[in-house]
Amino acid sequence: MIRSGWMRLRSFFFRFFEWWLGFRWISATAGALLIGFGFSRYYWEDVYVTQGSLFSYASTLSIVFGGIIVLPLILRAIRWDGFWWVSGAVVLLALGIGLSWFFWDDLHDKEEPLIVTIRNLSLVIGGFIAMELPIWRSIVGERQTAVAQQQAETAQQGLLNERFQKGAEMLGSENLSVRLGGIYALQHLAEEHSEIYHVQVMELLCAFVRHPTKGKSDGAELDEEEQSPRADVSTIAEFVRKRNSAHIQIERRAKFRLDLRNADLRRLNLNDSDLSEAFLFGSDLSRAWLMRANLSNAQLQGALFSELGSETKGTSYQENFHAKISYAHLDDANISGAVFSSNGVNPALGVLQEEVDMACADPENGPDFRGVRDAKTGKPISWHGKLCEDA
Repeated sequence: MIRSGWMRLRSFFFRFFEWWLGFRWISATAGALLIGFGFSRYYWEDVYVTQGSLFSYASTLSIVFGGIIVLPLILRAIRWDGFWWVSGAVVLLALGIGLSWFFWDDLHDKEEPLIVTIRNLSLVIGGFIAMELPIWRSIVGERQTAVAQQQAETAQQGLLNERFQKGAEMLGSENLSVRLGGIYALQHLAEEHSEIYHVQVMELLCAFVRHPTKGKSDGAELDEEEQSPRADVSTIAEFVRKRNSAHIQIERRAKFRLDLRNADLRRLNLNDSDLSEAFLFGSDLSRAWLMRANLSNAQLQGALFSELGSETKGTSYQENFHAKISYAHLDDANISGAVFSSNGVNPALGVLQEEVDMACADPENGPDFRGVRDAKTGKPISWHGKLCEDA
């Protein structure tokens, strides 16, 4: 806070003197002279020495007032980048001359001409001064390079932002081909610049899966059964499947979790997908392929794992036992810590004991099946503790 206050004070100080050097410079200078002469007149007897001459007094006042007037010029020179280099050269020159004068008797060989001694001293002093030139030029070059690089990065970031915005706009198109183009464009952007755009693209695509754009002619002649899964949603699912460990680490650092609540995920191929810690409650996973998928610590409350879950509401399990139903495939899926209900409330529907038995989990972090019943038998789902191969 103190440093910030000092920076503001210094900035104000320099702005004040820059104003002084501007179009009001003459009036400010005249004001300084009038104030100086006024104080001199008021304290005349204190500052005027009887023994001294009036000329020496006037000279002293001139030096003081001249210093006041020249002070802004000095301050502006200090702000110039090359000021300290010029000052260093002047100091080295003065130091060289002073040392040469002090050690003149040691440096000057009386047998050689005076001009030779002066030449040698000039070469030495000039060499020290010349040493500053390449250093100064290298620093200036580095600054120019840094500025150019910053400008290039700013321009590139602007182009990347335009690509992201364009892809997002394409997702809202009613034309399926345009939406697919937007999805591919966003995927390429996320792959090329993962650290910046991976999470943003995943958030945008998850939002699209939850609330997909409805096209006017995308399979209008097909019934709902034949339209699922949608081509655009299926393409996004493929992108989710291909996320590698580096992408997962980026998501973990950003504390990002796949948000697919209440999404229509029917028939999607999610084999080998990392859906750990994903929000999947209320989503429709009937007929979805989840073999070897990582569902550890996923939130699956109210999720639908087969059409039986929706078609048997209000009917008995025995009445629908022989129904022609396709279920989600959980072969070797990792369901460690997966939550299938909220303490027995709002359990996942359409779950089969036989599918659960094909899944695996960490023995110390088993899934939560409280309140979940088998979609065929109506019996509570139980976990038998099948271990994952990598556990």
